[in-house]
Amino acid sequence: ELCYDYGFGNKELNGNIAGAKWKSRSDGIARAFGYDYDNANRITQAAFNQQNSGSTTWAQNLVNFSVSGLTYDVNGNILSLKQLGMNGPVPQTIDSLKYGYNATSNKLGFVTDKRNDPTSKLGDFKEINNNETQDYWYDFSGNVSMDKNKNIDSIFYNHLNLASIIYVHGKGQIYYQYKGTGEKVTKIVVDTSVTPVKVTTTHYVNDLVYEQDTLQYISHEEGRIRPVYKTSQPVSYAYDYFVKDHLGNVRMVLGTQTDTALYVATMETAASAVENALFSNIDNTRTAKPTGYPTDNTTNPNAYVAKLNASNGQKIGPSLVLRVMAGDSITIAVKALYKNAGASTPYTTSSSMVTSILQAFSGGGISDGVHSGTGGTAPVNMLTSGVYDGLKSKDSLQNLSGKPKAYLNFALFDDQFNLVDENSGVRQVQGPIDSLVPLVLNKTPIKKTGFLYIYTSNESAQDVFFDNLIITHNAGPLLEETHYYPYGGSMAGISSKALKGANYVENKRKYNGIELNDDFDLNEYDAYYRILDQTGGRWYQLDPKIDGMEMWSPYASNYDNPIRYSDFLGDIPNDPPTKFPMTTMAWEATEDAAFNIMVAGGGPADPVTDVLAGGTEIVGTALVTLALAYDAYQNVKGSGVQEAAALPGTPTAPAKMPFPIAGSLIGDTYKGPIRNINGAQNPAGSQTKQTTQQQASTGLPKPDKGKGSTPPNQRDPKRVYTKEEKQQMLDKQDGNCAQCGQSKKVDEVHGHHVVRHADGGKTNLDNGAAVCPNCHVKLHN
Repeated sequence: ELCYDYGFGNKELNGNIAGAKWKSRSDGIARAFGYDYDNANRITQAAFNQQNSGSTTWAQNLVNFSVSGLTYDVNGNILSLKQLGMNGPVPQTIDSLKYGYNATSNKLGFVTDKRNDPTSKLGDFKEINNNETQDYWYDFSGNVSMDKNKNIDSIFYNHLNLASIIYVHGKGQIYYQYKGTGEKVTKIVVDTSVTPVKVTTTHYVNDLVYEQDTLQYISHEEGRIRPVYKTSQPVSYAYDYFVKDHLGNVRMVLGTQTDTALYVATMETAASAVENALFSNIDNTRTAKPTGYPTDNTTNPNAYVAKLNASNGQKIGPSLVLRVMAGDSITIAVKALYKNAGASTPYTTSSSMVTSILQAFSGGGISDGVHSGTGGTAPVNMLTSGVYDGLKSKDSLQNLSGKPKAYLNFALFDDQFNLVDENSGVRQVQGPIDSLVPLVLNKTPIKKTGFLYIYTSNESAQDVFFDNLIITHNAGPLLEETHYYPYGGSMAGISSKALKGANYVENKRKYNGIELNDDFDLNEYDAYYRILDQTGGRWYQLDPKIDGMEMWSPYASNYDNPIRYSDFLGDIPNDPPTKFPMTTMAWEATEDAAFNIMVAGGGPADPVTDVLAGGTEIVGTALVTLALAYDAYQNVKGSGVQEAAALPGTPTAPAKMPFPIAGSLIGDTYKGPIRNINGAQNPAGSQTKQTTQQQASTGLPKPDKGKGSTPPNQRDPKRVYTKEEKQQMLDKQDGNCAQCGQSKKVDEVHGHHVVRHADGGKTNLDNGAAVCPNCHVKLHN
């Protein structure tokens, strides 16, 4: 939801955006940015707030991505910038930048970061030499030729000022080839940091993108078509749809491909290599099945099981951590048996159990199934004694005192390292002695994107055997989610990706729809005309249309107002057109992209948004086939981010929209009541209608003017007359006007152009028509 004159402390009445609110199904948390500007409409602050889980109060205490301290010189060059981010579960300042420029120049000399951390993985600015010595050099055409902060030794440009070769110190080179028009056709990445040298060639053939000789995807307006290659199977195609905001930033990627991953710990020696690659604690808990072990036909043979007993230190059995996305589903099953009714009281402490769990997960990574690791830190360290005890106490029926303290455990932590209670719990080993007991978590939808920890445990001093742990992971439609700082940086911590192994090509078209170049950790955007350094908020090359932008620095991005303007090509920032003249606008999202789930609100009783739980929930407003009626707005706005739950210092939202809307929009005809220019309301269905877009753009007569050359008594609104029929009617008029009956005076002609000059019409007889001097109805050519 975009707000202009309400919803935030600052009202903007000049077209600037006062604030933006959003919510996604990835975690269901409502978030917002509130913006401040200087007198030149340049952004100076983006204050981040969110409604923490279970709360409707806007806060910054748990998560904070605020941007502040933005200052500029008179040309719009950035002088300072401060950004907050998430370092694990703690918000902190990740960038505190100071910019220095060459004397009497727009060329950047250095950028120094007072909070520099060269080892961080947050996408923040990184400085090699943390000082104010020169970092940037330019060629004679004004293009950046060296960037020491990114370890770029040199950049060579062609005659169009497009980068042709980039040399990155200690890593390799990137080569580009272009058409004569400047369209990129080839990108070659030579990685010299590995042996043998790795060469990756990407070909751009219109909307088709190839890597080496293999098609990667086909781009289209709504997203992309991605081939799926599987061994011994014909190539199939998956459709990925992009959900974009008003700037063209890709916020979500939703897919149609359905993947299922099966993880099985049979404990059999024949499967040892595979199972050790997926699970922890396989070999050190494996034992031959005990005498009298019931027949289990899950595997053949079934000779080995996992044996746990806290008294001998074997507290944690087979364990697995999975990357899961909201909308996925998980099924877990394992078989267990205990031999005697020994002591059912805990033999060890909760803290000791937690230590064993941390040891079990410390040696392994995230399993590469339907979603592989995405660079985020797995939050296993957030598993404390309190969390461990809380899992067992959630359900008293799963923590019986007369049974062994042995469990199948599952705990989901979201990307902010919070335990997701709905997807966490235990299943206790119960049932008769010497009986094979199934412990099952039935198919369960994942509520929030994060990391799911699955493990077996026994904290009692008696033998408990586990076997055939089977985990089924079904992927949902949510593939990627990205949220952005104002100048294009990705907000690590609330941005997530579900990388599907080597066969899934990550979407690189992100900020403003521009392709991200993350080779050698450059993290730059390759627009059509030039390169955008999103960590510094500046372009590398001069503005190619600088003649019309003399009042701005030729390196400034989006007039220093990247909330209102976007620059897909890298030449001229554009003010994206509104889809509807309202102060509150819905994000532009393609109908297919969200499979018709892009509506506000949603929840357990909403059959539309629950079709695919991975869809974005547009808060406060809905954009349905680009026609939004006021009554629909009133019905849905309460189920999104509550307008009454205003941001700090926020005025109450107006009770009505800035202008009345009712009924519905059908095509170009508005059925509800409207107000005329004097404010008087006309009843619904009256003959006074709004000018349609077609009439406004082509100069066609307004509805209350003449409607053509057909006599009124012969008009049939459902009939389409042929050219011959129209001419016959014109002949019957005998020179009199069909609208008012007035006859044409002798030797008097009132001319009218059939095709307007603005549309290419010429001033000649072929483009002329005689019209009635009284009512301007066409008489004849």
